[in-house]
Amino acid sequence: MTTMKKGLGPATITTPSDREIRIERTFNASRERVWRAMTDPALVARWWGRGNQLVVERFEVERGGHWRFVEHSPEGVHGFEGRYREVVAPERIVQTFEWDGMPGFVAVETMTLEALAAERTRLVSVSLFHTKEERDGMLNSGMEGGVNQSYEALDRVLEALEGDGDPTRAKRAALAIKKMAFSYYPILDAKRARKFYEETLGLEVGMHGSFNETHWIEYDLPGGGCVALTNAGAEKPSAEAGGTIALEVADLDALMQHLKDQGVIFKSDVIKGPHCRMAVCLDSEGNSLLLHQLDKADHGPQSCVQGAA
Repeated sequence: MTTMKKGLGPATITTPSDREIRIERTFNASRERVWRAMTDPALVARWWGRGNQLVVERFEVERGGHWRFVEHSPEGVHGFEGRYREVVAPERIVQTFEWDGMPGFVAVETMTLEALAAERTRLVSVSLFHTKEERDGMLNSGMEGGVNQSYEALDRVLEALEGDGDPTRAKRAALAIKKMAFSYYPILDAKRARKFYEETLGLEVGMHGSFNETHWIEYDLPGGGCVALTNAGAEKPSAEAGGTIALEVADLDALMQHLKDQGVIFKSDVIKGPHCRMAVCLDSEGNSLLLHQLDKADHGPQSCVQGAA
């Protein structure tokens, strides 16, 4: 059995002065790997918000750059942002920190990474507040628990990155995405939708299927690609939202395990159709991605629901 190399205990939090909070934590990973996890937006999204869904809206890791994160937690939605004052890879970042819930109250954070023996890294972060009252408000906000939850999530990210310095290495080729299978839009009324797409737009139906009140209609486009319409999911049509992207993959089970190991959230278990298997996950921005694998016995461009009509 493999045991995950966790960080060396919880973070140590002290108050060096009336306006400061100092956080120290040691990680079982090289300084370069810790730096990567702190400056790659796809990795930051997996740990910064205590392991909750995090939308990275801006992430300009350079002097004068702007960062903004929005955390989606069971307690609500929380926005945080700041500006980078100093960035020295892979050892030091100085930035401002502001929470949407208290606009105008800005702290200055100085984070340093120290390389230790045995591929370990000591992180020290010192936050300087404008007043003692602001410092105390942060201390009393549940900060200690949130910091430790985030660092525990960072432990998991660092463990997954071990031996994964090259994101294009050979093992990823075995999980390679082959092509886009189709794009689909949610519909409310199948009859009304077909009238629009077939009579108004002039598209020709490639196939369609239904099961009770669930419908699936596909239109193969003359220049390639496929548009599908369905009321199978809970999504509703919206002028502000795009369609769901479906990606055809070579090995759904292997790719799902790989993504779960990377902390990717799945909205569904595997869905089995007559000619394929599918699963829906969330990308780093919270968009849905449908992973789609045709059955090995199928060699043509058949749909998952073909034959269900």
